Amino acid sequence: MSINLNSVLQALVPKDKKCFPLFQAAVTNAVRTAKVLKESFEADSVKRIQLHSEIRDLEHVGDDLTDALKVEVEANFNVPFDREEVYQLAIVIDDIVDDMYGVSKRIELYKIHNIPTVFGEMAQVIWDSTKVLEELMENLKKFRYSESARKRIAAIRELERKMDSLQESAIAKLFSEGADPIELIKQQEVFGLMARSEKRCEEAASIIEAVLVKFN
Repeated sequence: MSINLNSVLQALVPKDKKCFPLFQAAVTNAVRTAKVLKESFEADSVKRIQLHSEIRDLEHVGDDLTDALKVEVEANFNVPFDREEVYQLAIVIDDIVDDMYGVSKRIELYKIHNIPTVFGEMAQVIWDSTKVLEELMENLKKFRYSESARKRIAAIRELERKMDSLQESAIAKLFSEGADPIELIKQQEVFGLMARSEKRCEEAASIIEAVLVKFN
């Protein structure tokens, strides 16, 4: 009787460990951060300050969850999948939130009061992407490279392309309108951080895809 090695490996995976709940909490925290970031671009200046404070708190939550995942990896011999991939995924999810916090900080530090419409559009892309990533965690828990997993990964990659297009158009508009050089630099930095946050979502999806391929 032949034995399917992938089936054996899948059966041995300790799915009841703490890693999955921590990953789920970290991604949910990223979803919440993206939602608040988008709301901050739609709020008045007073409300925006309150929302920036909330983003800072969410960034601290993300750091705590990442530290907890690192402890879990270091303390346990049996982790759900390759230890390096567990570590990489934890770091990348944390980076998604860190970059959004970076956006929030720069809005405050640079005193950008007139929020361009594109800021909200870019934040919406990140929010959409983190929500799909949250759904993709369900596929990771089942260790199945199913059709739903493929569609979710493809959706995140499509959102990354949308972000690239938004960033390129926004920068081109700034130059074409003859924006003040200082304002141009400020906004370019914000664009870059939001694009990088979206890129982190794609990186997380790629790590998950690599794990799922190994078990199928």
